[in-house]
Amino acid sequence: MNSQFTGQPQVSVILNDVDRTREASYGYRSWMLQDCSFEYEVILNLFNDRRKHYEGLSEGRNSFCSYAIMEYPRPRSFNISAANNIGIHYAKGNYVVIANSDIIYPPDYLETLGSELLKQNMYFTTTSRVQLSKAQTMGLRPPIEYNSADGYKFVKAIERTSRNVIYGIGTWVFQRDIIRAIGGYDPKVLAFEDAECNDRVLHYLRRKNLQYCHCSLLDLYGYHVHHAPSELYDFSALSKLILEPRRRRMLLDPDSKEDVIDTQLDSLEILLEDLARMPEIQPDLHIPVRDRIRKIIAWGARHAKL
Repeated sequence: MNSQFTGQPQVSVILNDVDRTREASYGYRSWMLQDCSFEYEVILNLFNDRRKHYEGLSEGRNSFCSYAIMEYPRPRSFNISAANNIGIHYAKGNYVVIANSDIIYPPDYLETLGSELLKQNMYFTTTSRVQLSKAQTMGLRPPIEYNSADGYKFVKAIERTSRNVIYGIGTWVFQRDIIRAIGGYDPKVLAFEDAECNDRVLHYLRRKNLQYCHCSLLDLYGYHVHHAPSELYDFSALSKLILEPRRRRMLLDPDSKEDVIDTQLDSLEILLEDLARMPEIQPDLHIPVRDRIRKIIAWGARHAKL
């Protein structure tokens, strides 16, 4: 991707932060310091009062990088699918990157990603991630201390083993027209939103004869900052009631149009209503944390083999 300062970003990166500012600061700073040669924008959906903090982390950024910090009231129950859709609403890039805020991306990440997207003419792809240990995470300097001279180059030297790499689950990358065509993320799905979106985008691409396989850039890594499991997985059962039957129906019917949902991506008012809507049932608080983690890891292992 070559840029001539057209004012039009090639890539839009979407991030969210509610209550993990410490971890999200590392990821946000790493996007500011990408060593790439094309224009890109970073859209941060902020649901707390840390705007000034993130503006400080934006200093010294790549000259090709623009950023927008969008502030919203903190919802009573966070809906990551709805938050992603708000980012998609604002995205102007040819490609949309849905990135976990708590993942550090090394300086050459975006340049490599952009090159592969063009060479392979990809409509949809995912990348991989390395799980940093608690000790590795505690050893990080404050994010503001990293700059364009050193960036986060050191993370690439961290040992990768079968135990700390999750293949194919790092970022979700879409051509902007494709993610908008399927209606973005389903705001009724509060957990496993990535799996749900995978189902629909791949079905849509196959139905339109654009891309059949889930092509993943397995050797492109982000580095996930260690933290306690997300409380969003407490809504696993509710989410599966939606995504699993739909997955079965789409598998049985290649021409099904259930891959497209009506989320009104052009209406910020409706998207904010989706964000504010409370879950229909209470979370499954009885599920032990270790069971949720085991299910997440098992899901990632299954999809890595696809």
